[in-house]
Amino acid sequence: MSTAQRVIKNTFLLVIARLTGQLSSLVYFAVIAHFLGVRDFGTYALIMALYAIFQMLSFFGMHNYLVREVSRDKEKAGAYLANSILAKLFLVIPVFVIMVASVHFLNYPPIVIRCTLALGIALLMDTLSHVFDSFFQAYERMGFLTLISFLTSCVILAAGCSVLYFGGGVMALVWVFIFSRGFYFVISFLFLYRYIVRPRVTFELSAVRAILRATTVFAGASILAALFQRVDTIMISKFWGEGEVGLYNAAYKLMQSGWIFILAFMVSVYPIFSRHYSEGKAGISNIFSLSVKCLVSLFLPVAVIASILSVPIITTVFGEEFTASAAILAIIVWALIPFSVEQASGRVLFAAGEQRIVLRTLVIGTLSNVVLNLLLIPRYMAIGAAVATVASISVVMVLNLSYLLNRLVKVNMVGVLLKPSFAVFLSWFLARYMIGLERPFLLATAVLFLYLPFLIFFRVFSREEISFIPAMIFMRLKEGDVGDDPQV
Repeated sequence: MSTAQRVIKNTFLLVIARLTGQLSSLVYFAVIAHFLGVRDFGTYALIMALYAIFQMLSFFGMHNYLVREVSRDKEKAGAYLANSILAKLFLVIPVFVIMVASVHFLNYPPIVIRCTLALGIALLMDTLSHVFDSFFQAYERMGFLTLISFLTSCVILAAGCSVLYFGGGVMALVWVFIFSRGFYFVISFLFLYRYIVRPRVTFELSAVRAILRATTVFAGASILAALFQRVDTIMISKFWGEGEVGLYNAAYKLMQSGWIFILAFMVSVYPIFSRHYSEGKAGISNIFSLSVKCLVSLFLPVAVIASILSVPIITTVFGEEFTASAAILAIIVWALIPFSVEQASGRVLFAAGEQRIVLRTLVIGTLSNVVLNLLLIPRYMAIGAAVATVASISVVMVLNLSYLLNRLVKVNMVGVLLKPSFAVFLSWFLARYMIGLERPFLLATAVLFLYLPFLIFFRVFSREEISFIPAMIFMRLKEGDVGDDPQV
């Protein structure tokens, strides 16, 4: 199998794993919401948000480092596996102590504290499983990851729905989560041990220190990303309680489903960014412009339609009790637009070796997110958190673009963004004028049907771009069109 064919196969498998995981997660959260109601759903979402932050801290950004080093020299894979496991064991204990201390310091209810203590088991298994995942990717055996992720999704869905059916609550769901992480850990280890590599018995403390030093920057970026996505949930819980957390996370989970498609698209185009960057500004500028056009043209109508149908979407997925989430969804869904541009610009910066710029903008974006949440949540509750999310992602987008356009690419971003924006605005305006707001389903359908002719009228895509899009998405690459996705 050629290099390009392996890239296509592994990218496809990785995308399938991500999409399957995100879809099953959305279904699972919807089932939990229907059975538990707003308040208990909010408690569970809060516990998972806290866990996600400390999980990223225990991962310590080691994934990208291990993929890079092991793929370069597989003869040292056994040593890397043993020493990375030891490094993770050094990390997981203090991280667990900090996690437990944090929930006590924040004075959360006893149920949150008990669940956090139990999640120490999942933290240990996830920390080690994260190492195993790196070796699957380094050896280009993404089929194992896809299979393991699918089986784990089936386990947690089946076990979780059964527990809920027989009257289980938040604590029971946490034990289901722990069981699913244990299942993932055992299956991953068995596949790794049988088909990939076995850890060496000996450990080298100097190698452990070297791994921890080399991954510090990656760790900082990972932790900031976790804080960026989860700090709003924690603030809402302290200002307004678990009920408001439930309403916010219902809308957030739906919006997050769109993120996975953007990230999957980025997995496909990052190798193309890498090759075109070496060919000069013209090459990278064209492919960057086309990527942004594709994502923005796709998600602008998604945002409009989700805003129009926010009430039926929320009540269908989560139930009538979550109707108040509709206003939150109508705002937070617009984060998909700046997130699309931010991800595309960030991948170009990675292709150019400008990781420090990405880290700097992420720091500023996280700080702006915290400040905006502190200003808006006390007054506007979860609505304020939704506004803060859209605004802070836009800050990161603007910072990435300002550096990119000044140093690396030549793109008329006003033209790239304005044409699809005009198309979707005119579609909405005409549909609203003809139909009104009283029939939202008909209005959304009309917007969708009017949007495509306006895209053609404004010539958003040239003929050459239209012909290149399938090759870009499905990665019909030359032998040299390969590279590692820095955020995989």
